[in-house]
Amino acid sequence: LAFSPDGQTLASGDQNGKLKIWEVRTGKEKYSLAAHDRPIWSIAYHPNGETIASGSQDRTIKLWQPKTGKKVGTFNGHSNAVFSIAFSPDGKKIVSGGWDHSLRIWNVADGKKIKTLLGHEDQVTSVSFSPDGKWIVSGDESGTLEVRDAGAPTFGALAMGGCAPLTLSSSCVLRSHFCTQGEEAQRARQLHPLGGLLARRLKDRLGLV
Repeated sequence: LAFSPDGQTLASGDQNGKLKIWEVRTGKEKYSLAAHDRPIWSIAYHPNGETIASGSQDRTIKLWQPKTGKKVGTFNGHSNAVFSIAFSPDGKKIVSGGWDHSLRIWNVADGKKIKTLLGHEDQVTSVSFSPDGKWIVSGDESGTLEVRDAGAPTFGALAMGGCAPLTLSSSCVLRSHFCTQGEEAQRARQLHPLGGLLARRLKDRLGLV
């Protein structure tokens, strides 16, 4: 599920690979698309609300125009299901996490893969950019979170050198994101000078939900 940035519409994906757009105010379905051949596991709106990305068990990411339902792009590269996707704050990139244990960064304009991020030892189940677009956090089936520098030339090591993965529990991480304000953000800033983004073995809810 994903709300449009203006909160007026909701996008959903189902086990049959259908992408549906709903009007939030009335609860009515605006239209339904046969978007994928396999179940849709993840959906994200572009920050400007003019594009929707869907990730599927068919190993692809597809881009759609929510107003018309027209497909405007297909990204291929994962060797297993795409379970989580997120746009960068500027809308120029997408990060995807898959059951192939990898993350990939894509150029939205041409669909080309920019980089592959390795390191997870289990299926990647959640991904997110930091509000400034400089960092990427990812969670996997084992309950481990990893934070990486989105602009680094390689992705074999965690961001802000010397960090260890954060293991929350024995269950998978279904959602992760950076906090931007409030007490938790303030506490995170005190722990690291670079904007308070998760960089070390922070405890559950300290900058991440």
